[in-house]
Amino acid sequence: MITVCSGFSPDGYTQYGYKFVETFDKYWPTEVDFIVYVEEEIQMPRGTCKSLWDCEGAREFYNRHKDNGERTGRKPIRGWRQKDRLEGYAWKYDAVKFFRQCLIPYDVSKSLYNDDILIWLDADIVTFAHIPVEFLYNLMGDVDLIYLGRGSYHSEIGFWAVRMSKAGRSMLYDLANMYTSDQFLGLEEHHSAFVFDHVKNNRRGLRTRTLTPGGSGH
Repeated sequence: MITVCSGFSPDGYTQYGYKFVETFDKYWPTEVDFIVYVEEEIQMPRGTCKSLWDCEGAREFYNRHKDNGERTGRKPIRGWRQKDRLEGYAWKYDAVKFFRQCLIPYDVSKSLYNDDILIWLDADIVTFAHIPVEFLYNLMGDVDLIYLGRGSYHSEIGFWAVRMSKAGRSMLYDLANMYTSDQFLGLEEHHSAFVFDHVKNNRRGLRTRTLTPGGSGH
């Protein structure tokens, strides 16, 4: 079984999420489950709409950090670039924006069966052609995690997939726990892609494969 999950804010739905949902419904295999987490309920042509606040620790994390400029990328801390200071914003340290991407997959995984596949898609993704379900299984192969690597730069995590194996489930727990326990504060950067790579690289026994060996850039 394959499940796709994602999430967006009310503004995100207006700007791009509606197109994401529409094209998913049009082009993705009907046997693929679709779950979207939101802060305000929306009507979807297909799939399940759930509240972000159902995710374990989400409300507590948000309330703990939403007014802290150092956690929303609005107040300079060590690591800010000159560009960030000129713009008054550093996305690398906006944990309040990016924490959702690490809590949602873990919440979805709780209802999945062993060996199921869970795919994360960013909500600004637009699908342009029909996707055969066999293509998705072939991408996954026999590993626990597939992702888009970019060498020494952090991974592109607009798309990644994890198998519901023991190692895969542990990876998802670690990913969520980095934020709910505030362990992300010990990392050089606080956004979800940096946290993703930290967890991926430190989870023993996790079989991984990058789909973009030698990849770089946007």
